[in-house]
Amino acid sequence: MSVSISSDIWHQRLGHASDGKLHHINSLKGFRRSDNFCDPCIRAKQTRLPFPTSSIKTTRCFELIHCDIWGGYRCDSLSGARYFLSIVDDFTRGVWVYLMKNKSEVSQFLIQFCNMVETQFEQKVKRIRADNGLEFQTNNLFDYYGRAGILLETSCTYTPQQNGVVERKHRHILEVARALRFQSGLPIDFWGECILTAVYIINRLPSPIISNKSPFEMLFGKVPSYDHLRVFGCLVYAHDNKRKDKFGERGSPCVFIGYPYGQKAYRVFDLQKHTVYHSRDVTFYEEKFPFKIGLDQELDFSSLINKVYNQILCHECPTTQPHNSSPSSIVLRPMAILEQPSSEQDDCSPTPAAAASLEPDLSCDEQPYTSHVDQLQHMSTAGPSRGAACLDHTSKEKDNLLPSTVLLPPHEKLPTYNNSEQQQPPENSTCELLSPNGPTFKRKVNELRTDATIQFGNLPTNFDICGQRTNDVGPTPSSCIEPPIHQKRSDRTRRLPKHLDNFETDLPPSLDHSRPTASSVNSTVYPLSDFISYEKFSSSHKAFLAAITSRDEPKYFSQAVQDPLWREAMQKEVKALEENGTWTLVELPPHKRVVDSKWVYKIKYKPNGEVERYEARLVAKGFTQVEGVDFHETFAPVAKLVTVRCLLAVAVKQNWVVHQLDVNNAFLHGDLSEDVYMRIPQGFTKGGDTRVCKLHKSLYGLRQASRNWYHKFTQALTKIGFCQSQADHSLFIFRQNSITTFALIYVDDVILAGNDITHINEVKGYLDTAFSIKDLGKLKYFLGIEVARSPEGFVLSQRKYTLDILEESGLLAGRPCSFPMEQNLKLRPNDGSPPVDASSYRRLIGRLLYLTVTRPDIVYSVSQLSQFLNNPRQTHLDAAIRVLRYLKQTPGQGIFLSSENDSTLKGYCDADWAGCSFTRRSSTGYFITLGHSPISWRTKKQSVVSRSSAEAEYRAMAVTVSEILWLRWLLRDLTVPQKGPTP
Repeated sequence: MSVSISSDIWHQRLGHASDGKLHHINSLKGFRRSDNFCDPCIRAKQTRLPFPTSSIKTTRCFELIHCDIWGGYRCDSLSGARYFLSIVDDFTRGVWVYLMKNKSEVSQFLIQFCNMVETQFEQKVKRIRADNGLEFQTNNLFDYYGRAGILLETSCTYTPQQNGVVERKHRHILEVARALRFQSGLPIDFWGECILTAVYIINRLPSPIISNKSPFEMLFGKVPSYDHLRVFGCLVYAHDNKRKDKFGERGSPCVFIGYPYGQKAYRVFDLQKHTVYHSRDVTFYEEKFPFKIGLDQELDFSSLINKVYNQILCHECPTTQPHNSSPSSIVLRPMAILEQPSSEQDDCSPTPAAAASLEPDLSCDEQPYTSHVDQLQHMSTAGPSRGAACLDHTSKEKDNLLPSTVLLPPHEKLPTYNNSEQQQPPENSTCELLSPNGPTFKRKVNELRTDATIQFGNLPTNFDICGQRTNDVGPTPSSCIEPPIHQKRSDRTRRLPKHLDNFETDLPPSLDHSRPTASSVNSTVYPLSDFISYEKFSSSHKAFLAAITSRDEPKYFSQAVQDPLWREAMQKEVKALEENGTWTLVELPPHKRVVDSKWVYKIKYKPNGEVERYEARLVAKGFTQVEGVDFHETFAPVAKLVTVRCLLAVAVKQNWVVHQLDVNNAFLHGDLSEDVYMRIPQGFTKGGDTRVCKLHKSLYGLRQASRNWYHKFTQALTKIGFCQSQADHSLFIFRQNSITTFALIYVDDVILAGNDITHINEVKGYLDTAFSIKDLGKLKYFLGIEVARSPEGFVLSQRKYTLDILEESGLLAGRPCSFPMEQNLKLRPNDGSPPVDASSYRRLIGRLLYLTVTRPDIVYSVSQLSQFLNNPRQTHLDAAIRVLRYLKQTPGQGIFLSSENDSTLKGYCDADWAGCSFTRRSSTGYFITLGHSPISWRTKKQSVVSRSSAEAEYRAMAVTVSEILWLRWLLRDLTVPQKGPTP
């Protein structure tokens, strides 16, 4: 080998080998590189510097705390949380955990923790070490850091090692939490309880980092007590102090799920009532786990129940072992919570914020906690271990100052009850009683639950008739259903007037609900069946309403993929997209953005209520598009709901045929002029495939998709003689000789109305050829509005939508009221009441706003409530709850479009002068009818302050006249011109 060549050349020839390797080559021994600097070597071999152990040790408690967030997890906890904030004290290694629904709650809990440290331990937090997350760097927190003199230390980007204390603690917490869940067999919805209990235990376990002492001992200077600890997830019986029936049950089977903060009690989940509450009077069976069962096993509680009851009947706090007794013939099976956890997240993919995650072990393949817990493990007669005696100790150790959690009172889905004080567990629940010699009886959970809070926030559900909160939690059911106490009221059957026999209405069979009576079937004081009836509907319409009410639609891909029907629907959707040439798979060009997508699921029904198809729609996440690059123009008109009501009012007057159709994959028919790239749909990706979908056709969710589809549909209709209405561009008109046909489009839903069924069928055939449509027959369900027709007219209602709101609110069995808002109630922005969750309040008001499409009776109330979306208070939430209670009184109420009217516009308007107490602005309200059919209504605060009631009235009249002029223009296109002035 030649040695005349420099060692630098040999270094490059040999692939930038190190000097040590060059020295071991015999022919190159003794040669050294002239320059040790080599840019390619540095760029190719650069590694991260080692992370040395910190040599700076803290010398007191809370001198340095480590903080981090874990989540969001794919499933909500029982309290609705998807994240948790971990705080670790560097000196004692004590851990505090706060369950959170959103990352925005970090500032609230961090400030709360620092205040707790200062008050309870007379110490001040000096430094906070966290990752580089923005949730620790909000303006609110920076203001607090400055006032308190706290230094914030953040780790570098992609360097979790610099926050290793809390990252490693996350792994420790999750390891213990997983073990607790696997041991107990609890459903995945209990992951929050597992986390809280794990932290409670970890704080009491010795750690080698602090000389084999526990964090509790380091913090309080004494060894913690372990006598009160019990096996997580085991069977317990909780004594009910509030039972009044001498022969009623004294104990309820529950599952032990943790240690409550601030109480000497246990946190239990009631297997019969499906509620979480706290109780000190509990009997443990630590070898039995109710949720850890096999499907072929059946629990016989008979001997065990009698033994426990004998104990409790002898003494409220028994100290002796149970006695044997004869077996019972009743077999109980607990059922799981039937409430879906709420989430507004786009997909189910978690974004882990810790070194360890629940994801690998708590798989989505497990059944979510919305299915029944079919059976329990067979129980033996092992003696119980007493829990109450252990908790009655007089030790003054400060267990409560080292909590495992601070729960979420504003966001609890399952309210907490203190069984030893003035409260009791809610009685309305779902249980299943199985008798060996008789049938199975089930109680409907949605009618019996009056205590569950909703995804809107912590909405109270128990009010008296004046809207004030009460402590009533419902009647007390017993093992035997007692007959109701009949009040001294007339037993004469109240019937509807004879002239309403032909109407399809939602009016209840009884017209008087001033005094509720208990149902003979269940213990609900205000069962939903007292306020809604279907007896006036035709058989086919009943079947249709039952179908759209009984089936649930999945919200996330992880839910839908478990059902073969939805999997088939997704495969059909992707196949249709590929056959339509919607995209081609390409490698992503440089400097191009990629748009994500998600699945949206919808069940389509036939006119008779049968399921037509399961529709899985692929929707692009258009909010990630950049204006001017990925799209330009986006506006596309949709039908005004006033136009829908006007068209139906005219159609029923003229006795026209009204049909409905749905365009298959409507947005796919629009052509894209921009280059848009989308990731391969979820569920269809292949490992290692880096290609993306280059879109040639519009897709649902793209910012320009609706505009492209609208132009395509407009061109198709104008080719066959339709013209656009100048009053509403979503209304298309066809007139030829005596034939009149109207087409009203709302995205991909189309209403066809006209006087010639033959021409309507021809239009359907043409549209099917051009776009492929689904003929839904006669109009029955449009944009969530239920349409029922009789010879006398149309009835429009949002019954299902109303029931959905009540169900999510937990108010299906709540106390109804007769008015949506208290008389002379004046709401103010800052009235001193505590604030509530703004996002939940906004969602509730948004849903109520859409309900005003067919409910003019709540327009004023919802308009008033919508003025406080920025900073809602408890008084505003209470007023919104009253609206929900009013809806419970009339869930099926809607509007009636009569066929017997003179087709003359009539307008009514009024103004509330200076009705707003804090801005002194007036409110405008108007109500416009076509004959006897209501078609337009509105209430709105005026934009300026009126100096007199006359000025306020004139402003209201100006708004009303403007609406009437537009309606006259629209009715002229609908062949109902107005002759003369409008009264």
